[in-house]
Amino acid sequence: EKTKAKKLLAENSYNNYTEDQKTLFLYNLKIKFFSAAKSRRLAGISGRTAQTWAKNLKVDPDWNIYEKQTNKINRPRSQLQNEQKSHIISLYDEKPFATTDEDIESLIHAFEGFSLKRSAVNKFILHECNLSMKKLSRQPVVRNDTTRINNRYT
Repeated sequence: EKTKAKKLLAENSYNNYTEDQKTLFLYNLKIKFFSAAKSRRLAGISGRTAQTWAKNLKVDPDWNIYEKQTNKINRPRSQLQNEQKSHIISLYDEKPFATTDEDIESLIHAFEGFSLKRSAVNKFILHECNLSMKKLSRQPVVRNDTTRINNRYT
């Protein structure tokens, strides 16, 4: 039975713990004053996770064990500020067919010292404004010549 549990722990790299497991861990740790190791064994939680939870509870008593933990702390902040974002949105309200180059030019004229890559503006437009950007595909004039079109269909 222990080998099956070890195999399951080895195969699954990420565990989702139920609220009952978390509650049992908290009960054993805080009410019964068991160690983190014994509390984790009784609750069926991995050792490193139990150590992290016990440390977080010791450092910050208001820490919520039931919340999903995400790594939002390490994400870089957006390079576009709120004023610049509202400027882009108002530009698209006035002129829906504006290009990214026009966006960047209007931002440069509106804000002094503005320098940002085109891809950052495109990401904002695509993900936060939910607008789709299409690339212009140019065709040579010779291709649309009437004599060539007639030759194709005759």
